[in-house]
Amino acid sequence: MDIMKSIYYALTVAVILSLASCSYNDNDEINYIKEEQLPEKVQTFLQTYFGNNEFVSATEVPFYGGSYIEVSLKDVEINFTPDYDWNSIVSADGLPASAEGLIHEKTLKELKEREPNVKIKQLHNRYGKEVDIRTGSQKIYSDIVGDEGNTLAELVTDAGDLPEQVKEYISQYVYGVTRTSEVSEYPKIQKFAVHKGEIYRYKFGLETFVDLEKNGNWFYVQEEETAPYQIIAGRLIKAVPEGVLSKLKTVDQSMIQRIRKINVFNDNKDYGFNKIYGFTLDNGEFVAINAENELLEIPYNVVRDYIDKGFNLGSEYKVYAHVNTGGAFLFRYFFVIRGWSRDPYLVISLTTNAQGEMRRISSGVVSTDHTRVTPLPRAVVEMLPHSIADYLDEHYADWKAVSIDCAFSEGYGPEIPQQTIDVTMSVPNNLKTAVFDYATGEFIEEYLTIQR
Repeated sequence: MDIMKSIYYALTVAVILSLASCSYNDNDEINYIKEEQLPEKVQTFLQTYFGNNEFVSATEVPFYGGSYIEVSLKDVEINFTPDYDWNSIVSADGLPASAEGLIHEKTLKELKEREPNVKIKQLHNRYGKEVDIRTGSQKIYSDIVGDEGNTLAELVTDAGDLPEQVKEYISQYVYGVTRTSEVSEYPKIQKFAVHKGEIYRYKFGLETFVDLEKNGNWFYVQEEETAPYQIIAGRLIKAVPEGVLSKLKTVDQSMIQRIRKINVFNDNKDYGFNKIYGFTLDNGEFVAINAENELLEIPYNVVRDYIDKGFNLGSEYKVYAHVNTGGAFLFRYFFVIRGWSRDPYLVISLTTNAQGEMRRISSGVVSTDHTRVTPLPRAVVEMLPHSIADYLDEHYADWKAVSIDCAFSEGYGPEIPQQTIDVTMSVPNNLKTAVFDYATGEFIEEYLTIQR
């Protein structure tokens, strides 16, 4: 027993001495770097965003077999990763205006609207996927990629601020049980705004999240291939109706394990079914199933009929289809039509809804240089739901439409204030857009792309 105690004591002392030695060596290995000796990537960053902040010092600190760089400027401290990407920025007096470019323009605009005299005191770069923002108000914001591009999100720090329906979803599908305590249950929720109102994003990490509306309806789930756990397949998939899942499994039994994104589209109420469930797989393949458990087929025949009527093509042409899974709200197909013109680079770009109805179209070059544009045939404009071609005849001599955008979303109704048909026409050295009400065809306004 005494021998064992001696061995144990000797090992303990050896470990302590080893740790002390490592600590001493780490401190001893800190390298002080002159400004001109900093990596080019770091120097470029400093010149771009902090050109007016005087350089004070820089050190290279060992870190898990590599090293990171700490740079001290007048009023600013910056950490860089071993790859020389910026990681964190701290400034007690607030970042200079030159550093605001580290935040996306739309996000920064939203932040300044919330806090007009905002002082940004900390930024934390989350591996280039989002940026955490701390201000003098002590609120924690983030510059994230939301459902309509980059936007400002606020971390929900008080569970009492969460709608009950959102809590119910989290209890059922995140935790899998009914929970009553609010302590530390909702530490990962961000709130941001879109045209439909407030959105809540529950984050399992940077790789996996689910977006919910205020009423608790979830509509978008994303999980990257680098995620350490398959949370979609293990938990979140249970929120999809069983009939839809059964239909999905008829395509491929292993499909559940391969899902990377799920979209729930609600813009098809006018067509007899309430929702479309879109599944993006690990190879990029997209499968869509409606609430009646039917697989959606790409509407090639509808599109070809539309192209034939609008363009009166006598030759063969090819139609290529893509599914828009980037937008979280509207289900859209994007078609590219090739081979319809002698110019092989001239393509018809057509966006449709799930049924193949046109939502956006152009037939080649759309430019403010009127000598380069490719006008749409008059027949395409005449196929719109109102006599818009007649209005254009009356008010715009020799008009040439180059693109049409139907800003219309089935089933949303008053949730989108104004739904329009926008006809963009080529005019000398500019583009002019005439805007019409989608429901009535009434002219609303016109505007030029380049304002003089």
